[in-house]
Amino acid sequence: MVRPAVWLLALLAFTTATVLGQEPKKPDVPPKEAEKFVTKEVAFDTADGVELQGTLYPSVKGGTSPVVILLHSFGKDPNLGEWKGLAITLAKKGFTVLRFDFRGHGKSTVIGNPKSFWNDYPVNAKYMPTLANKSPLPKKLDMKDVTAKPGYFPVVVNDIMAARVALDKMNDAGDVNTSSVYLIGSTDAATAGLMYMAVEWSRPQVIEQARNWSEIGPLKLPNNIDSAGKDIAGAIWLSAERHPSIPAETVKNWVSLDSAIELRDKNPMLFLYGGKDTTKTGASSAKFFVNEVLVAKPPKGTKISPLTFTEFSDVKDSKLVGVNLLGVPGTEDTIVKYLETLEKDRKNVVRTPNRNWTKPPYILGNLYGAYKN
Repeated sequence: MVRPAVWLLALLAFTTATVLGQEPKKPDVPPKEAEKFVTKEVAFDTADGVELQGTLYPSVKGGTSPVVILLHSFGKDPNLGEWKGLAITLAKKGFTVLRFDFRGHGKSTVIGNPKSFWNDYPVNAKYMPTLANKSPLPKKLDMKDVTAKPGYFPVVVNDIMAARVALDKMNDAGDVNTSSVYLIGSTDAATAGLMYMAVEWSRPQVIEQARNWSEIGPLKLPNNIDSAGKDIAGAIWLSAERHPSIPAETVKNWVSLDSAIELRDKNPMLFLYGGKDTTKTGASSAKFFVNEVLVAKPPKGTKISPLTFTEFSDVKDSKLVGVNLLGVPGTEDTIVKYLETLEKDRKNVVRTPNRNWTKPPYILGNLYGAYKN
C-alpha cells in the first residue's frame, strides 16, 4: 500500500487557505438536509451483557457499501461535536455508518443480566466494587461508574467488538458490507481502537473457523484461516491520545504481537490534530502513534517497509481537539478523500456474505497487557 499521498497535501493546503489564520465558526444548527435524513436506531449486547444503543446511517448506495464505525471519547458526552453531520456526509458518499454509545455513556446504561455481569466477569467487580457489592445487583451503569477508575478503560474494546459483530449480522442479511470496515475515533478512542484492531487479527472472519475458542487472545491464526483483521480497511483518529491507564510500551506491543504483525501493513491510519493544539492530543501524540507505534518511516537498513497511507497531519490554525475538529473547514473533506482513496485500493476485495457470528467474543484485556497487576 505504498503510493504518493499527494491528495492529502493538496487538500490540507486548500484548508489552510480557507481558514485565513482564524478559528472558524462552527454551525449553530445542523443543515436542513440532515433533519430529513432517515436513520435507524439499533441495539446490541456486549459479551458481558451491556445493552449498547446506537444509530445506523444507511448508505445511499445500499447494502454492498463499506462500513464506518464512529467511536467517541471515553468519559465524554457521546452527543458532543458534529458526529451526526459527519455520519450523514459519509452515508451520502456511499458508506454505511454506525454510531453508538460506549457502556455507561449516553443511552448505553442497561445491564441485561446483572448476575452474570458482576459475577462472571471479574474485571467489572474489580473496578466497580461498590456497585458489585450492592443487593440487589445494579441493573444500570452511569458514566461516573465506568470512569471512576482509569484501569477499567480497556474493557470498552468489548463494546467495539459487539458493534462489529452486530454489523456482521447485518452483513449476513445483505444490509451492509463488513469486508471493508473503517474506524473514526476521537482522542483516547484511538487507544481502544488500536487494541481492537490487534484483537481482530486473532479472530477468524467466519464463526465456523473459530472451533471451540470462547475467548480471543494474542494467538496467531493458522495460514488457512482468514483473519477478521483483513476486513479493517483503515482508521482515522482525531487528536489521537494514549489513554493514561495503558503504558506506551504496551501500545507498541499490540502492533508487534504475533497475531497482529500484519496490522501495521494492512490497516492504514490517518492521524489528524489541531495545528495549534498544544495539549497532549496535539502533534507529539500523533507523532508517537505514527513514528513510534506504527513506525511509518522506518530507519534505513531495516527490513520493514515505509507506510505511505499511514501518516499524521494538522488542521491548520485550529486549537480544537478531537470531535471538535469536525466542522472546521476542510476536516470532513479530508476524511472523505482519505476513505475514498483507501476504497479505490480495495476495489478487488470480495465481500464475504456469511460470517454467522451471533454473539461477540469476550476480550480479555490482560492477555494484551492492558491491565496493571
